[in-house]
Amino acid sequence: MSESSSGASPSTKKSGNYKIPLILGAIGLLLTISPFFYSAYVDATVGRGGPDDVSSGWAFVWALYHLTPPGLILLGLAFIIGFAQTLSYISSSNN
Repeated sequence: MSESSSGASPSTKKSGNYKIPLILGAIGLLLTISPFFYSAYVDATVGRGGPDDVSSGWAFVWALYHLTPPGLILLGLAFIIGFAQTLSYISSSNN
């Protein structure tokens, strides 16, 4: 006849869910490299103009000071969350 499986099933190994660190890491990486794209955008749309017009250079500096620090913070936060999830997964798989 058929055997019933009322006993405890063997634990299946689940891989960690790293959606939040991946999303934060992607946003952080985009913010970190955005000064290069932003200055290229300003250069393409506004143009260089005369020798006294340095809009793309100042756009790079503005983006470097305003967009890169939050990007680095998000990258660090993503690393910390991913590391914490890895430690949590390792400690729960030992039990």
